[in-house]
Amino acid sequence: MRIKVLMVGDDPVFSIADARILKNKNVLVYNTYNVDNLDDLIDEIRPNIIFINASRPDNYINTYKGVISDDRYVKVPVIYTLAEDNVYLVNKPISNTKERRKIIAESVVDAVKISLRNKKHLSVKSNSKVYICHPDAYYARASA
Repeated sequence: MRIKVLMVGDDPVFSIADARILKNKNVLVYNTYNVDNLDDLIDEIRPNIIFINASRPDNYINTYKGVISDDRYVKVPVIYTLAEDNVYLVNKPISNTKERRKIIAESVVDAVKISLRNKKHLSVKSNSKVYICHPDAYYARASA
């Protein structure tokens, strides 16, 4: 079964690079540039990951907050692009402790991998809700 990613954005040109990288990794990418019917689209596609990739992230902060706080999508990881820093904020699904885990990744591929994995390859930062990816763990597995 292929991974389905719903990419939400405001500019088709801005999201082309990330979509192309994911498609080359055999991921199904669905794009939408209209958040008015986002709930219906999520219900229809049933994506494994929701990826908010906007050219101006401040425009989509309310969409991001709405998706991560909606009870219907607690099991769907959400990736949010921080364009000014060129990093990806990954919110993993709510676990038994009822809190989302926030992770920072440096590439779109790492963000997708992290969002679908458990927390054994992650380390806690100063506050207990933020984790940083250890790329060595992923590259060691890939080269083995």
